[in-house]
Amino acid sequence: MSASIRPRRDPASTAAGQPGQPDRLERADQREPASGRSVGTATVAEGAFLLSASELVREMEQAVRGVPISDQASLARLVVELVRSNLRQWDLEDASRDPHASDAKVATAKRTIDHLNLDRHHLVEEIDAHITASLDQSATAALATESPGMVLDRLSVLVIRRARTAEASFRDETYAARLSALDAMVASLSGALDGYLHELRVGTRRFVAYEHLKLYSTGPFPPAAG
Repeated sequence: MSASIRPRRDPASTAAGQPGQPDRLERADQREPASGRSVGTATVAEGAFLLSASELVREMEQAVRGVPISDQASLARLVVELVRSNLRQWDLEDASRDPHASDAKVATAKRTIDHLNLDRHHLVEEIDAHITASLDQSATAALATESPGMVLDRLSVLVIRRARTAEASFRDETYAARLSALDAMVASLSGALDGYLHELRVGTRRFVAYEHLKLYSTGPFPPAAG
């Protein structure tokens, strides 16, 4: 995948049939080159993705609560954008399942979810592009089955589920029994992510920044294959 980042459209304005405005773009080739240091068989740029998984989870939790981002590192900002996108999608899924919702409301929610899902995939690609630009991966290292962006996407959904389950437990105490299991899931995935990032830094693991080649899009569909 190219390190160039495609502009993302604002889901609300696009869903309403109005042209969205591209968000801030950040291209890997526009960032100032960072000095590198050799670590094992990989070269890691100074200051590259030094945040731990627990620090990223803390930023995710604050984003769910609506607290402004505290860490201005590029990776943290992208992760917070991912959480906010997934949180909007979560809320719209709830709205679309409301038995009292009108057909028009459900249709609008579903269309917006499609746009948010595309935005989510683009954010995963941006996270992977940020890490790729910060790391000269070893071609001989073992290949991971998923990219760091994919792991952070799953982790963000877990953080949202944990927060929403905690809210629901105040209304129905049966949900409280799930919190310990969700805490364990967040801790396990966070620990695995820390290990994964460490392997990337020392050059014993590499990843492929997959591009999500969806068959649906925000624009006109391509002509059917003949």
